[in-house]
Amino acid sequence: MQNFKAADAQNEDQFGYAVDLSGEDLLVMGLPYHDGQKGAVYVYVREGGTWIQKAKLQADDAAPRARLGWDVGVDGDTIIAGAPLTAAPERNSGAAYVFKRQGNDAEVKPEPEPEPEIVQQAEPEPDPHQTPDEEDKKEGEGDPPQAPSADPPGIQEGIQRLTTSAQFDLHPDWSPDGSQLVFTKESSPLDAAVYVLDLFSLVQTRLTSEGGYSGYPCWSSDGTKIIFSSNRNSSLGIWMMDADGSNTALIFDELGQDDILGQQAWRE
Repeated sequence: MQNFKAADAQNEDQFGYAVDLSGEDLLVMGLPYHDGQKGAVYVYVREGGTWIQKAKLQADDAAPRARLGWDVGVDGDTIIAGAPLTAAPERNSGAAYVFKRQGNDAEVKPEPEPEPEIVQQAEPEPDPHQTPDEEDKKEGEGDPPQAPSADPPGIQEGIQRLTTSAQFDLHPDWSPDGSQLVFTKESSPLDAAVYVLDLFSLVQTRLTSEGGYSGYPCWSSDGTKIIFSSNRNSSLGIWMMDADGSNTALIFDELGQDDILGQQAWRE
């Protein structure tokens, strides 16, 4: 057993408020009340059976009471952290920040995107039965316009804000394939819904529509299901739905307020 403490611990830091583990040797911890409630995320790496603090992460635009580290998630070398009280562009609009890690370095650095691979297309062989006029005709001439190709991935180098809601965006969780985030969007302390964010287009889609509070979502390991907490049936319970928001079903409802208000975790 190892006792974790921040090297620069302060009163009321709330060290360990949010925790996530990637594999067996990478651990991240959120301290949302650190540094005047600007918040921070601490990165630990296991070396020789001992966890060593390797990095302290804070937002470039950190402001008092932003509370970075309220929620944290790690997938491989990518870390995401929620800051629900970030003020810009509006009061308490909230934000999520993405950090990239390189190796076991103490510094968390932006990871450059790979150069796109250009595939040379072979020239088609001429059709011996084609007339000269047909041969000179440009391919696709007269056809209806085609839709543009998909935008490049929304994740960019360094720290990037992914949401700009007027209230709070909380509890992010990566999809297993890394292409989406599921999260809670609060419209008030008693009203929230589960949304999914596509990281290619940065388009948000609402998955739950019932009133009340639905939040704390978590993907299944195969990416086909999402579990979440909700009081939609007038009592707190854990629900499961397909990844597109369909086929919602109650799986457990014998919980109290203190039991339900925490991030879920799906394990094999």
